Amino acid sequence: RTEPPAPSPTRSAARAPAERTPASAPSRNAADTAAARSGSNAAPATRNGAAAPAAAAARPAFGRNAREGAGGTAAAARPAHPARFWVQVAAGSNADAFAFDWRRLTRAHADVLRGRTPHVAAAGRRHRLVIGPFASAKAADEAVAKMRAAGMDVLRFDSAAGEEVVALD
Repeated sequence: RTEPPAPSPTRSAARAPAERTPASAPSRNAADTAAARSGSNAAPATRNGAAAPAAAAARPAFGRNAREGAGGTAAAARPAHPARFWVQVAAGSNADAFAFDWRRLTRAHADVLRGRTPHVAAAGRRHRLVIGPFASAKAADEAVAKMRAAGMDVLRFDSAAGEEVVALD
């Protein structure tokens, strides 16, 4: 067996461990160190993870806190219009005409549109008549395939988070 080469003096000096602090001493993260250098009176984070109230407000929420939001309810954390999957069945510049289009489509394709609820989504100066939302992209793609097999000209539409999609009146 051969022994590994001894580290050079310059290498070992660069890797020398930093001076250790007692376990009861608070640890400093980069923000605390910067605050200390600038003369700020902000309280540093402690070793057990407790932080100053201002620092706690800036941290992202995880787990139950993320689901419940600041108000303590799950509804507060949910966006009003989350990203979802839809099937576009028509498009046009006059959203008021979609009621007529929906009646026409449901008469012609009752077998594939039965039980579906129409919604309207804006697309610039035009509008989309969509059905859904579907639980996943795969479910929306399966609906598209079924509707195309029935002779409909449809496509999958993915609404972005915050994009308003409202039920057709």
